[in-house]
Amino acid sequence: MFVTMVTRCIIVALCFFASVRGATAQVSSIRSQQADNFSGQMPSQETVILQQTIIRQVLEGDIAKAYDTLKKDMPVDSDSAVLTHFLRIFDRWQKGSIEAKYVEELFQAIDNLEKGNNHAAYNQLENLRKRYPNQNEHYYWFAAVYSNLGEHLQAVNYARRYLMVYPDDRGAYYDIASAYRMRKEFAKAIEVFREYLHKNPDDLQTFSNIAALYLVLKMPKQAIPFAENALALKPDYIPARLVLAKAYYDLQKYPEAITHYQELLAGAKYNASIYINMAGAYYHLKQYQQALTYLTQAIEFDPKNATAYYDLGTVYAALEKMPEAVSSYEKGLSLYPADAEGYANLGNCYMALGEYQKSVTAYKKTIELHPGYLAAYEGLGKTYKALGDCPEARKYLTIAKELYQQTNNSGKVAEINSLADSCK
Repeated sequence: MFVTMVTRCIIVALCFFASVRGATAQVSSIRSQQADNFSGQMPSQETVILQQTIIRQVLEGDIAKAYDTLKKDMPVDSDSAVLTHFLRIFDRWQKGSIEAKYVEELFQAIDNLEKGNNHAAYNQLENLRKRYPNQNEHYYWFAAVYSNLGEHLQAVNYARRYLMVYPDDRGAYYDIASAYRMRKEFAKAIEVFREYLHKNPDDLQTFSNIAALYLVLKMPKQAIPFAENALALKPDYIPARLVLAKAYYDLQKYPEAITHYQELLAGAKYNASIYINMAGAYYHLKQYQQALTYLTQAIEFDPKNATAYYDLGTVYAALEKMPEAVSSYEKGLSLYPADAEGYANLGNCYMALGEYQKSVTAYKKTIELHPGYLAAYEGLGKTYKALGDCPEARKYLTIAKELYQQTNNSGKVAEINSLADSCK
């Protein structure tokens, strides 16, 4: 697989699902799950093979054959920035604007990038820059090298330099946006995408990417119109549908979120995350049986998905089916044992069942994993009170009170004081 080719292909905005985590002594809310990360779109296997074929033919000294192969096999609707760039190089070579030697040496650098030899590629590109000061194609690949090395501002500088020569190049805009995204400068990434939209106002992926970035910035209202614009261009465009569903989810407009998740599931089984988020929406609507149905489907789709078992436990707890909740949490923790919240909720369930020693063990595991987990201290205080161990109860209730004071939660402070005073 191409290291550079993957990073330089068009970024697709999928969606960013943040966990919904509670911090009360009750079972925390159901989690939603990230369906995928904001990343470079993986090229199709056919595109990868074509890229490799062209590089090999150039390195064998047959630029004309590589050019013919690209013209013959490149899909008309291809959105591959790499293949588009190859085509530009060959067009300029055919017109005599660049020498064959330059093309061959440039592809040697590209071959090193494909193999992950970034420093070797950099040295080759630097040599080209010095020997061919009037050429510009190498700047595109300098940006790739710096991106691979994690030097994202340098990548931006070289991509901008390339845009000075080719101001409409989509790949360069996407490289710049990707660099800002990697630096977590999401607002700047949005600016770059909007800059590109002025040049190409019908680019559905750009609309979708802007929407996804607004979700990262926790601005779901701003995300919606951009996702809708993408869907107006292509109603079955999955990334935009995912973003739109998540935006409504974040706005607590759960019926609308469900509608869009159902659109996704109507075509085919998508992935466990969609079923989990459908369940989350139904949970918030207190339609627990529907939530159970979708969580069961998520587990069928992905039996090792810890979040699905966690959410299953949360739904069972809401239905006051504590044995089933315990079983679900324990399964989730077996898959992901570093989950402090999972242990806290397990402790809550054991306390509800009157299994206080197991509750103590679960809460202490929570604190071991997350020393500042407020609900675990409160839970321990209540559990020791139920066991009649008032010194231990007051010990943990005091810690809980101090933590609540830090959050200026006067109501909980008064509640903790009352619990401590009643333990004699």
